[in-house]
Amino acid sequence: MCIRDSPTSMVDPGETAHEVQRVRQAVDRTAENIRGLRSQLADTLAEKYAAILDAHLAILTDDRLFREIAGRITDQGFSAEHAVSRVLGEYARQLASVEDKYLSQRAQDIFDIQQRLMHALTGLEKPPLEGVSHPVAIIASDLTPSETIAFDREKVAGFATDAGGSTSHTAILAKALDIPAVVGLGRATSAAAGGD
Repeated sequence: MCIRDSPTSMVDPGETAHEVQRVRQAVDRTAENIRGLRSQLADTLAEKYAAILDAHLAILTDDRLFREIAGRITDQGFSAEHAVSRVLGEYARQLASVEDKYLSQRAQDIFDIQQRLMHALTGLEKPPLEGVSHPVAIIASDLTPSETIAFDREKVAGFATDAGGSTSHTAILAKALDIPAVVGLGRATSAAAGGD
């Protein structure tokens, strides 16, 4: 799992209030985006699959999470991006280290939330598979549930990942969306090259 840090990690003390406000706005935008995606998913699939995004919303909008991120900004002078990356990265690492396979696979959900917040903060969201004109098979180290939901099913013939398992939300959503997928291969990315 890759946890991305921001290149600018510290801010001047006079900028901390602005950074906390940026996090609040990013949380609000991200929550709105997830609600829209949830509605779309509920229309396409059973409500039980849309509930995966309810869990993302619950984590994202948890006041304790916001306070912890804001605390890193005000107490340690972290930038908004760095605070989000550090706090959610710590949460993901803690979950990933749990021996229970089901719980350890929830780390990917935390990474998904982190990635969404980072996109909201930086504005650098890249549309998935932009410019692909024909069906492709995706080989990736891992995919988030959001990435899986966003696939254009006319262009994505299926995917394989190094990480994951049968109880990961990515695998569950792939099955529900009828996207052929193999997860937990270990080294698929090192064994494949573009065009294979």
